[in-house]
Amino acid sequence: MKIAIFFITILHATFIFCQTPKRASTFFDFQLFYGIDNSKANPSFTGKGLLWEINGSSDKFVGNKMRFGRNWYVGKTEKKNVILQVSWIECGLYSAGGIFNPLQIGLGRRFLFSEKKSIEFLTNGGAFFYTDDFLFPSIDAGMCWNFEMKYCHNQWKYGIHWQHYSSLSFQYIGLNVGFNIHKK
Repeated sequence: MKIAIFFITILHATFIFCQTPKRASTFFDFQLFYGIDNSKANPSFTGKGLLWEINGSSDKFVGNKMRFGRNWYVGKTEKKNVILQVSWIECGLYSAGGIFNPLQIGLGRRFLFSEKKSIEFLTNGGAFFYTDDFLFPSIDAGMCWNFEMKYCHNQWKYGIHWQHYSSLSFQYIGLNVGFNIHKK
């Protein structure tokens, strides 16, 4: 229940920010990722990590994802801003199937070093849908959250992305390359 209230509050704040002229940017990201699926070995998955194989029974996978969304930069000072991020759509393929996240909402912090260089730390989450087989797909749904750190130079963003799927037993780490399409 607390998670639902949190996401409703963030979604409401998003629509408020959409109506007021703030500093904002629309972004497009591309990710290459590596992950583990531990659902067969341990359905309760304690999250021991991506690089450790638990009893040799974890399935490893690789994939790629694309994400499209918008960041609003809010704050009184120009050097440090709070980021409200909405990823409108995120979809990708991995070695066994596909992933689709229709809406992710999150918060972050931006540290501005100069007009062209900054670092962003973000966390966001939302609902997801995935399939584990292309030939005989069974679609599952759940919640996911991620943490990311990005170095921004001009319109380009480079970073690291970690994502955990709470209702499944898999997580991944990825390299992120993105750019701002429109800046206001």
